[in-house]
Amino acid sequence: DSTFNSEFRANMGSPRGPETLRFIRRWMAVCVAVMAFSSVLEACRFGYGGLSLYSKFVFVRYCVFLVCSSVFFTLVKLSLDKVKHLRDLVAEPAPNAQFWNDATREYLATCRTIDRMWRSTGYSTSVSVLLAFDSIFAAIFGAIGCAEVVVSGRITSLRPWCWAFKQLAIVCTILYFIASIHSMSSSARNAKRSLLYVARQHLGRMKPWCLHEHFAFLHCVEGVPCGVEVAILPVLTMEFIAPMVKVAFGVAPVL
Repeated sequence: DSTFNSEFRANMGSPRGPETLRFIRRWMAVCVAVMAFSSVLEACRFGYGGLSLYSKFVFVRYCVFLVCSSVFFTLVKLSLDKVKHLRDLVAEPAPNAQFWNDATREYLATCRTIDRMWRSTGYSTSVSVLLAFDSIFAAIFGAIGCAEVVVSGRITSLRPWCWAFKQLAIVCTILYFIASIHSMSSSARNAKRSLLYVARQHLGRMKPWCLHEHFAFLHCVEGVPCGVEVAILPVLTMEFIAPMVKVAFGVAPVL
């Protein structure tokens, strides 16, 4: 997509470029570690008989996983950096009304850019399909583990529990990173230092001729959510996904 390509090139040419590369490399290393963990489990269960059909399937699946992961983490970092750039500008505002008008327009442009990179390209829909399948697999493996406990009265194999934990960990990681984009924009937590939090720190210190535009900016950030819409769901926030994660860990084995 042209929006993604232009944003990636702009990010690489900015001072945040090296940080973006370190972020992607660090999390791709985590993905490789997860693949190694899965490979050990599958080798113990099925083995890899040379160039068997199953071995080819696993190889292709891991290649797709790596490509999808690299795109996902790149999108997350680009989206976070867009919000951070505006937050850094708002942290030291110019003492005039035009600054806040420009900040409001840039915030709306940032929301549109993030929406185009995720929803308009169809990538957020692909992520929702992945989340659905991983959740189903976690429920299946959890049910297998629970069935073994009910039948034998003890845990006879750790394999289904490891698979269930891995699938749930993937779901929670994806949801966390997606929701962190909205948190960087509108979180009320002091430690997060979101865009909205930083803008509110100027309340009571703005010049009289900037008050209306400053309030308009705050109202815009509060009213227009900045983040990722997945399938039919609204913009994913930490407040939205926290109950989902609790239900997933508590109910998945029962299902």
